[in-house]
Amino acid sequence: MKQTVDFNEFCRAFHVYDRFDQFGYAALRALFDYLEGLEQDIGEEMALDVIALCCDWTAYASAVDACKELAAAGEPVEPTRTAYIAGWNMPGYMPDSEPVQFDDADEAWEYIADSMEEHADSLEDSTADNADNVAALRICAEVLRVGDGEFGITIAGWHYWVTAEPVPNEEAEQQCLEWLQDQTTVIEYDGGILVMAF
Repeated sequence: MKQTVDFNEFCRAFHVYDRFDQFGYAALRALFDYLEGLEQDIGEEMALDVIALCCDWTAYASAVDACKELAAAGEPVEPTRTAYIAGWNMPGYMPDSEPVQFDDADEAWEYIADSMEEHADSLEDSTADNADNVAALRICAEVLRVGDGEFGITIAGWHYWVTAEPVPNEEAEQQCLEWLQDQTTVIEYDGGILVMAF
């Protein structure tokens, strides 16, 4: 004979075993709803076994956190990616414009090369005394079009730069969630996910 358990009794059972904090209210609500739905799907009542549920399920704040812990051969998804930040400024001053972020170094270098050519054009139009600076900017712009990685250079009173920085991979959470769903059962809830042991 199995006893019918409502959500309050379900939570109370986890408190009795001192396991409530392993999940928290929101995760237990999601687990309870999942188990009730499973009972209806299979047409069979299940016995409440708190210790078995604690062994079978783990709560995580995010799919990325779960992947970090559960992926056997390293993370299946990189939680960060490398972005290339490009800009220019007068040495000692803030950049004249907001630095621009690119997904690859080639685009960042092309952006700086274009900026150098624009600055060369503006200097060329202003006075003839800038001929050396104009030539240096144009030569450097041509060289930069075949560059890669990070760099910094000061020409004609301006410092041009490209830096590589790790930034969050916006798609990592979804990619990790899909990877986990291929491995096991995952329950999503507001504030995290529950993952069945695999």
